Amino acid sequence: MADFTKEQTLAITTLDRNVSVSAGAGSGKTRVLVERFLTILKDPDKSANRILAITFTRKAAREMRERIRKSLLEEVGKTSGELRAHFEEQLRHLDGAPITTIDGFCSQILRDHPVEAGMDPQFTVKEEYEVKEFQASVIDAFLRDLLKKEDEDLELLLGLYHPGRLGSMLYGLLEILPDLMALGDLSSPYVVRQEDWEEAKIRAEETFLAMLASGADLKPSKTKDALLELENARAIYHEALVADDLETVLPFMNLIRAAGKAAPLIKEWKEALIKLQGYARNEVAIPYAKAWNGLLHRLADRLEEESLRQEIFSFSFLAGRAVSLLRNYPEICRAYQHRFDYIMVDEFQDTNEQQKELVYLLSGATASELRGKNLFIVGDAKQSIYRFRGADVTVFRVVRDDIIHSGGTDIVMADNFRSAPEIIESCNCLFRDLLGTDPQKAVMAQDLVPHQKATQKPILAIIDQEDGTFADAQRAEAQWVAQKIDAIVKSHEELGYGDIAILVPAIRLAEPYAAALAEAHIPYTMTDGKGFYEQQEVIDIITIMTAVLSPDVDWAMAGVLRSPYGGLTDQEILGLLRMYPQKNLWESLSQSIEPSHVSLWKKLTVLMHVSRLGSLPELFDAIMETLHVESLLLAMPHGREKMANVWKLRSMAASFAMQEGGGSEDFLDRLNLMRRMQARESGAALEPDAKSVQIMTIHKSKGLEFPAVFLPDQQYKSPPDRLGLQYLPGAGLGIMIPGDEGPQKTALYEELSEDNRALEWEEKKRQLYVAMTRAEKYLFLSAAVSEEKESVRREKRAKGRVKSRENWYESLRRIFHDGEGKDLVEWVELKASEILALPLSFSIQEAPPLELEAGAFEKLKAVEFPQKVILSATALGTYDLCPRRYFYQYRSHMPSLDPDVVGTGSVRIPPATLGTYIHKVLELCRTAPAEKAKELALLEESYSDGEKNVLRKEGGPLIDAYLASPLYAAYGDFPQDAEVDFELPLMTVGNASVYFEGSIDKVVHLPDGTLEIIDYKSGHPPLDGMERKAYSRQLAIYSLAAEALYHMKVSQASLHFLRNLSTWELTDRDREAAELKALLTKLQTLGEEEDFAVKTDACTYCGYGYFCKK
Repeated sequence: MADFTKEQTLAITTLDRNVSVSAGAGSGKTRVLVERFLTILKDPDKSANRILAITFTRKAAREMRERIRKSLLEEVGKTSGELRAHFEEQLRHLDGAPITTIDGFCSQILRDHPVEAGMDPQFTVKEEYEVKEFQASVIDAFLRDLLKKEDEDLELLLGLYHPGRLGSMLYGLLEILPDLMALGDLSSPYVVRQEDWEEAKIRAEETFLAMLASGADLKPSKTKDALLELENARAIYHEALVADDLETVLPFMNLIRAAGKAAPLIKEWKEALIKLQGYARNEVAIPYAKAWNGLLHRLADRLEEESLRQEIFSFSFLAGRAVSLLRNYPEICRAYQHRFDYIMVDEFQDTNEQQKELVYLLSGATASELRGKNLFIVGDAKQSIYRFRGADVTVFRVVRDDIIHSGGTDIVMADNFRSAPEIIESCNCLFRDLLGTDPQKAVMAQDLVPHQKATQKPILAIIDQEDGTFADAQRAEAQWVAQKIDAIVKSHEELGYGDIAILVPAIRLAEPYAAALAEAHIPYTMTDGKGFYEQQEVIDIITIMTAVLSPDVDWAMAGVLRSPYGGLTDQEILGLLRMYPQKNLWESLSQSIEPSHVSLWKKLTVLMHVSRLGSLPELFDAIMETLHVESLLLAMPHGREKMANVWKLRSMAASFAMQEGGGSEDFLDRLNLMRRMQARESGAALEPDAKSVQIMTIHKSKGLEFPAVFLPDQQYKSPPDRLGLQYLPGAGLGIMIPGDEGPQKTALYEELSEDNRALEWEEKKRQLYVAMTRAEKYLFLSAAVSEEKESVRREKRAKGRVKSRENWYESLRRIFHDGEGKDLVEWVELKASEILALPLSFSIQEAPPLELEAGAFEKLKAVEFPQKVILSATALGTYDLCPRRYFYQYRSHMPSLDPDVVGTGSVRIPPATLGTYIHKVLELCRTAPAEKAKELALLEESYSDGEKNVLRKEGGPLIDAYLASPLYAAYGDFPQDAEVDFELPLMTVGNASVYFEGSIDKVVHLPDGTLEIIDYKSGHPPLDGMERKAYSRQLAIYSLAAEALYHMKVSQASLHFLRNLSTWELTDRDREAAELKALLTKLQTLGEEEDFAVKTDACTYCGYGYFCKK
């Protein structure tokens, strides 16, 4: 194949067996996936609907779908006849093709089989923060209930941990809770057999005697003296050991150090005692392990019960449920097996055992054995860095072996088309050492073959803190990075700031680099990880809400006063308190006559009034307007990112109010809970600034590439375990037990902790591999260290006196300074004091004084912040009906009381429910007889018996008449898509991208290569042929959406009214589009409630009549 390597071609064209591909960094993995998909589709008998492609993220799935779409369009352009028609058909089906994430696919399995799954098929996957809040609230209620019942397990554990700490530990175990349940009795590993105990005692006695005997051959020394002292206490030691009196035995270890010729025997003796101590602690641990076992099993049951009741599901819950369904219902599993001709899984190195079972079930109908021949996996074990999310890199190796044993093909793609040869050579050398080349290991080094032009050696800078503090050395490192960025941009015309990335091990380490870049006037953008709730702009809003809702909370009021929105200094705040010592801070502010204090008091008073009388969205908007949040944030460094986070918080507030009917205090409680639980919520997504240096974590950079990459903080060490529990799959739960000075570790805890540290170091190596292979042309690494301390540490390590593992810096020094890689990098040693002595503001050149013409300020335009506005045809129809109702529903996001119902007697339903039912029946009629479709549609929602009767009575006749009509029959022979959902940016108005969302009931592919879209209406058609603006506008919007989705022209657009089998066609689309834009422009100018007029003729059936100011 043209432009493909031998290995790439093999991966693309091998379709008759299972295939595994180990794709090194920059080897063209994504291109191969897309080309393989297209190669399959070049067979006229194959369809995109029968290829399951699973990616790691939704973003990757979207990008893959779009690449395939682009390639299919190219094929359509260069083919003809039946093959062209085949490609056109695949284009039409592409949006419905199963190109998705594992989470998305598992959700679809459960929706397709709601009865077997025991779930409502209309369930929604909540945002991460919603799931975290739900989990935290369940744990809180669970512990409260057990406290009331004086539960024995809980009481025992509360002797070790206070309730808040115990709650945090339970929360920290949620990700692995299913694995813990699969282990069975968690106390089993702590049970000590009597023979093991006796054997350990014998070993402790034998090694003690052997150690004492070695003293006869020693010369006079501290060790010999200690052995003599132990010899004198031999009887005491022996009697205590026989009596199982470890309190007497264990202190003997402190009497001697392992040194000299006797060191090996001393170590053996101490190890024997430590093992005995571990057994003793295990005995103590049994009741505590049983308590954890009981507590966790009951929590798992409670979480599952509440998840199903409240319909709040985590991705791990859905994945586990889907795997169980396929395992327990073989006929359903076989149906999926026959449904897919090919299964392709990307980023397989980041899967786990449960996901492996899912893939095996889909491929061969058994969870434990690979029986199918249609599996294609691609990944790179060297880039597996998501262990904290449950990824298990060994799974990739196991599946590769299974593929080989099944007669499949294993392919290694080692060509690198991304990085310069100097970068590749240094990586090859480094990771041959760090990862090794043992083919039996789950991860091994694989030399990459470079294909880019030479540039320069990677630069590795060591900043010595000398006599200064480590903080000084960190500042110096950050300044060095800024200096290098400035220099490389000035010396390389092809490079701009947007071509450079600073990748840090953890986002909390980014601040010094941001500060240095800001001081040097170098633009940058910080792509945050999961610290949304800890962003200062978010904390400020939380503090403002706290102060407004509870003015007597002094810490919150002080936070508001000293924030950018209050502007008071600490001295001013102290002055207020001293002036009115008997009053709280809010009362003191109200008494002050200082103009700035009076102004601030008035603003806060307004907000307090809104908080008492208004909704949550109204309070949020009042905060934004009264305190000038937008203008203040946009004036700050990185104001776009700060403002985006505030808008995200505003969106969360609106969703909370609309979907859950929550108020301001409820939302504040949620935010505080998220902060307490350290919920991992990412900051608002903004497109990267093409002219700014990107600062992000190594994890965030995965899948990206940059012409120049800086990797600072090579001395970084991960923080120690804070959970207080240890776990490894299949090994058990390591717990702590009571000790004289607080909780002490059990032997299993120590063992698992050591194993976890080893696994963590292995993953740290892979993180460094990912980071270094992001660089295309230039690579810079740096570390801030105390060289004096490091040299002592190196000496001790050489003598075997340092047991801890290396960090990145130590590995880099050993290989690139002292080892075989010394010629592969430019090693630079710098002093922190010398770097800090250099000026940093070097990117701004002196400019002549600025002279403005008269009236220049009047010509300035206000700063506009790009906005994303989401609307629907329904929302704009509400505006037509009554602008004030639109304001309440779509601007203020206030819940309504909807009196508009259909039906008779005691059971009535909203018209929307009837419409939903009819739409679902018509969708199901494509694959099922009408009568069966009617009953299936009733099962997809939790309707009461009375509601079902109303739907049958009201909807049945409408459906029957439509199915028998020429309207329905006219499209029977044409390809069709049903229920096509969309959320697309279809228009731009001012500084806002207007996204429209909706669902097109039917898209018909006409013989002339154009589309017709049809939308069903179960309501009443327009009276006397009078045009209804909402209908024609809806069709105009849906036409734009269909053309954007299918890249085909919409030639016809119509509504089908089921009550009288009439149609409504869009006649002048251009005029409708122009009027739509005019309406959107008008809406952008309206802000206050009073701007939205009331149409009193719509009041009778308005759900906002209970408070509308008519």
